[in-house]
Amino acid sequence: MPTGTGKTGIMAALAQGFSDTQNILVVAPWAHLKGQIASELSERFWEKLGSAPKELKPASPAVPSEFAKQLKNTTPKVLVCTAQGLALLQSTMSPVYEALKKQVDLVLVDEGHREPAPAWAEAVRNLEHPTVLFTATPYRNDWRLFRLNPGFTSAFYFPEAVRERFIRDVKFEEQQFDAGPEAFVRALIAFYQGPYKKRAPKSAERVIVRCATQASVQEVAAAIKAKGYSVMAVHDNFGVDEEETYLNKVPDPKKNTALFWVHQNKLIEGLDDPRFGLVAIYQTFGNDRGLVQQIGRVLRNPNRSPNQTAWVFSHVSAGVSKTWSAYVRYEEWLSQGGVELGPDQIFSSLLGKHAEYHYLEGRFRERFDPEAKDVHEHLAYPQTALIYESEPSYDVGQCAASVRETLDHEDLLLLNEVAPDSDTRIFVYIRCSPSPLLLDQTFLELQLGFSALRKAGRYVFFQDSQGITPEYLTTHGTKVDPGKLERTLSAGDVRVSTVTLMNSDLSLYSVRRRMLSATSIAALAPGLGDHASFCSTATAVLRDGDAVKRRYLGFTRSRLSEPTGGRVNYGKFIQWVDGISAVLEKDNAQEVDALARYALYQKAPDKAQASHILLDIDDVLDQLTVPRADNLGGAPVFLDDRCWDVVKDQFRIPAFGKEHEVSIGYKDHRFELTSEFLSQVVLRESGGPQGHRTLLAHLNATQAFRVITQDGGIYAHGRFYRSRFPLHGRSKGDRIDLLKILHPVKALEAIKKEKEPVSPGGAGWEKASVFGLIDDPQGELFASQAFKPDILLCDDLGNEWADFIALRSTPPAVIFIHAKAAKEDSDLSAAAFHDVCGQAVKNLGVMTPQWNRKFNKEIWDSPWKLTKKKTGEVLTVSRRVRLAPPNIAAKRSFEQLDELLRLPTTTREVWIVMAQGLAIDKFNKARQSDHPKGNILQMLFLLQSTWGAVSSVGATLRIFCQP
Repeated sequence: MPTGTGKTGIMAALAQGFSDTQNILVVAPWAHLKGQIASELSERFWEKLGSAPKELKPASPAVPSEFAKQLKNTTPKVLVCTAQGLALLQSTMSPVYEALKKQVDLVLVDEGHREPAPAWAEAVRNLEHPTVLFTATPYRNDWRLFRLNPGFTSAFYFPEAVRERFIRDVKFEEQQFDAGPEAFVRALIAFYQGPYKKRAPKSAERVIVRCATQASVQEVAAAIKAKGYSVMAVHDNFGVDEEETYLNKVPDPKKNTALFWVHQNKLIEGLDDPRFGLVAIYQTFGNDRGLVQQIGRVLRNPNRSPNQTAWVFSHVSAGVSKTWSAYVRYEEWLSQGGVELGPDQIFSSLLGKHAEYHYLEGRFRERFDPEAKDVHEHLAYPQTALIYESEPSYDVGQCAASVRETLDHEDLLLLNEVAPDSDTRIFVYIRCSPSPLLLDQTFLELQLGFSALRKAGRYVFFQDSQGITPEYLTTHGTKVDPGKLERTLSAGDVRVSTVTLMNSDLSLYSVRRRMLSATSIAALAPGLGDHASFCSTATAVLRDGDAVKRRYLGFTRSRLSEPTGGRVNYGKFIQWVDGISAVLEKDNAQEVDALARYALYQKAPDKAQASHILLDIDDVLDQLTVPRADNLGGAPVFLDDRCWDVVKDQFRIPAFGKEHEVSIGYKDHRFELTSEFLSQVVLRESGGPQGHRTLLAHLNATQAFRVITQDGGIYAHGRFYRSRFPLHGRSKGDRIDLLKILHPVKALEAIKKEKEPVSPGGAGWEKASVFGLIDDPQGELFASQAFKPDILLCDDLGNEWADFIALRSTPPAVIFIHAKAAKEDSDLSAAAFHDVCGQAVKNLGVMTPQWNRKFNKEIWDSPWKLTKKKTGEVLTVSRRVRLAPPNIAAKRSFEQLDELLRLPTTTREVWIVMAQGLAIDKFNKARQSDHPKGNILQMLFLLQSTWGAVSSVGATLRIFCQP
């Protein structure tokens, strides 16, 4: 029944007018309404009516702590509590709840359109007494239709109420004006003083102003006050100032005489005073129901006077009149016998249209029975799950209740819940939603879904086809830490092929996120910044005999998936879950080499304070909007991808020409944001209907932000990390291990020279030189890598690509070899190493398949000649083709090199052969220092950067030096 048509009177009659209902419990939606309802039922309504029963029962507000005392009084009474208070009474004060259950005769629920919120609907139903739901709006809470017997319902519709003058008709004043509170108030006052006062009754002089944020409430109230008008602003976060302008509770309209009443959500329900005749919408609602309820506050016409009109003032872009017209048409349709089907009725109707048997996709199929006891046996399960480590308090029954509550909150209709065993629950449900392809019309789409919940060992596995997560899992379990999740990649033949990295360097021009994909991530050189990046996802290929499968790990959400092979039956799904649990239970799993280079996961500290923050909202940035704010008409929100400084737990983000304050606090091992602005930004599915989740809720629920703490720690997506020390230090496990690219060659201990001496007659280089070591295809260098070249070329001098190039046809391989000898007795020479690394890096382009290589006849078909600067002596080696099959000349060797480099299957390697200048044992000892000498630091970064450069062209780096 519409607001103003006598809902309170009917409640009063039920509470006071029947002798067989002695004790009445009234359930109110808000605490601030309890006193008002109690006063109406026991006094005010009867005073206005001018008549009352001989004996009126006393009505009083009640809170859980006072129920026991109030119930001791056995005289007939009316108790008014909130839904939340009743639910608290049931859950924490069971004896008092049972006493209430014995005494109460009738339950009256105000604002019944809120039913059935799971937390309190159960508390109302478990009283097991006649219950009457009252609502002043026919709007359902999305798909939460009244769960009532149609034979026990009554409706009074808006058109009839207007015709019979129980309520006022509605007119609209929609104008164009600039954005901001000043322009809005200026336009509002002009309308109020002019057209409104001329048209509206004098008895309806008060105005309600609706805002969407606390800040807007303050700004609008201040602007009205500056114009000289009396104003009252109400918000939960206000106190009471000296002039009683800013209040945190709704005052009694008889006592507070302010002309303008400004609010966010406080005056949508419960304000029943006919002196309010104008609603001014500064910022409107995220759904139409809120707007209808707000307009309902100015419809009251208690004397049923003729020609009564309520007015609504707004910016034209808000579309308020269009929304109201749709509501009126909806009411007219219902009044003419229209029936709105719920999702259960739609689903049943659709299922009834299915034949009992079908032949589809090559199989004979029986019609789906959602109520079957073995419904879980007919579902196709993806091998994927969120994994939580359970706490001792975990209870499968309570977790199942949380799943049901979450499904209800997400407007998903539960069809069946089965328990195949004591540790498992399967929930089957449907989603009924309007097509996202339609703007303001409806085509309902049904989608079948299910959730699977299982506890295996210490771990709880949960999957849901709509991506929901019950809150109980996050409060009675912890996401499996990345180190444990990595255990699923530590056994057998495992090859990590893809990783997604998120950077803890939040500077403006740093790479925020990157994905690497390769045959094997372990074969790639780590980048200089890898130690500061953490791995958010990883995909690996697992081989077990002839069986090959892919496994995906989502470290931020603690998700594991195996898409290979598609969906499986229930038995195989349970087998898969239990197998993963068994792997997680193993404490002796080895570290995954491919992931060891990235930032290290750490347990959350008891205390932490943010110093910098970056919001990770790229994936939802195009879905953000402020619903019909000011005159923005649902304007999209753009937030810069930048890091903000946090000062005293607060930072400011710019949007719509203003800076909006956001607070960040740390509690229960996680950061939480609070912000008026972010609570007004909503997520809208791309091209779809208005979402009901705010950006603030999204950020807090998903922890989609990165924080640098004051002690330099990294917090990202709900987890703490610390940067691994990249190149040096004592802790080997937390350092990129450069030793893996260093290879000892004992022969290099005795070599002092790079290119001399040469053999008599120009046959080659003596083994006392680095060139001589390379020039021996059967020698220690090639033997150490089990590499037998088919062709070995010397490319030294001139426009060289390398000192030597080695080719092999089967399996195909190309090696560019660079030689260097440092000064004698120089074990750690950064200068010499810099020269040879530079030579290797500058010629990497030649190794790429796309390079336009040309044969240099003057070099390759000529002898090798070196003139010594000091003596003028000329050293000569007669042939540059040092090894080749018979009849293979220099040009054919080049052609084979070009063919191999263009072949995708060719292995490409860069070798650096270093005499003097680098000894592995001495280098390893020197890098153990937390503060190594400058030459060691230079060599560390030269090694790392060269390794990364070589890897960037798909090649492998090997450095040969003294043991």
